[in-house]
Amino acid sequence: MTFSGSKVKIFMFLKIILSAFLVTVALLFTVASIRTLSLDVNVGLQLANWEKTNNISLVIEPHQREQLLANFKEAIRIPTVSFSQTEINTTALLEFDSFLRKAFPTVFSSSLVHHESVGNYSHLFRVQGSQPDLVPYLLLAHIDVVPATESDGWEAPPFSAKEMDGFIYGRGTIDDKGSVMGILQALEYLLIKGYAPRRGFYIGLGHDEEAGRWLLLNRDKLLERKPDTNAFVRTTTAVTMFNAGVKVNVLPSLAEAYVNLRIHSAQSLQEVMDLIHATVGDQRVKIELVDGFDPLPVSSADEKSFGFQIIKKTVLDMFPAVTVAPGICVGNTDSRHFKDLTSNIYRFAPSWFKPGDPQRFHGINERISKKNYEEFVVFYFNLIQNCDIRKLPEPHSSVHEL
Repeated sequence: MTFSGSKVKIFMFLKIILSAFLVTVALLFTVASIRTLSLDVNVGLQLANWEKTNNISLVIEPHQREQLLANFKEAIRIPTVSFSQTEINTTALLEFDSFLRKAFPTVFSSSLVHHESVGNYSHLFRVQGSQPDLVPYLLLAHIDVVPATESDGWEAPPFSAKEMDGFIYGRGTIDDKGSVMGILQALEYLLIKGYAPRRGFYIGLGHDEEAGRWLLLNRDKLLERKPDTNAFVRTTTAVTMFNAGVKVNVLPSLAEAYVNLRIHSAQSLQEVMDLIHATVGDQRVKIELVDGFDPLPVSSADEKSFGFQIIKKTVLDMFPAVTVAPGICVGNTDSRHFKDLTSNIYRFAPSWFKPGDPQRFHGINERISKKNYEEFVVFYFNLIQNCDIRKLPEPHSSVHEL
């Protein structure tokens, strides 16, 4: 009887302990959830005492708006198409060179700006700073675009820059003439207003970013549910070209496919190649690497990261209601060529996307709203000035304890 009673007491004691544990876990989970939902990820340097630099404000007057949109449309109408390293529309690239000089006369005539052509069609601008001890930075964009034909299903000719419902349609509106024109337009406005930077910087405009074939980066479970975000969390595979056969009733003697893979940051090129060989598992299939490289280092994004925090501040100054957090750019871009100069490469442009818009990249009906393009100009106008600070301020603590 005594033994049985002891068992009951032990059971009741364990039940009480278990119940208390579950209540504690539930309480902690509730507190953590509340803290998480109420966590302001924009605290920290947003609240810090930033160095004053007497930034110039930009108010775009109606006549300026008309001209900047006209310039942007003209840039879209020039078909700077790259098919491959040997198939590039050089006539259009020369036309674009002349257009830039006409559209941005102050940039090309300022004593602060040194310009040179690179590889005949690319452009490098060096903007002299008044304090040469400050480490310079580079703003990067590319002039060339992928091919596009109206017969693919475009609502407007892809090089018409036609306006519809507040949007400008055309190949390159987002990738990447929005940045090309936005950067130069911002610099033009700054120079007209008498701006002279403390921190020198460069602007690099490449002409053959779309010409190469390479493996691209992508990345960070909810994201898997949608095609738009699934590409951020794994190495993706896409068959982009397939050739086989010459007649419906004749077996092909050879079948050939080109496969584009975008490598997750946690994988290497060799790991992906090993996975391909293991997946195919057929010695009769020849697998050849056309081009590829390991993913680049992940750029810093902490409170001491100058580049990230300057971008963050510039975004929050313009759009205080948004959340700024590091992410992954699906396209690696020609920024990969600068990996030996810096590990901090930030692939960002202030683009607004509606559902379905990501499919417009390298697809049909690429577009940008007139308002968003104007925001590009304002963003770069402010970013260049924000880079003039000597160092970041000491951040306020953003630690949330349970």
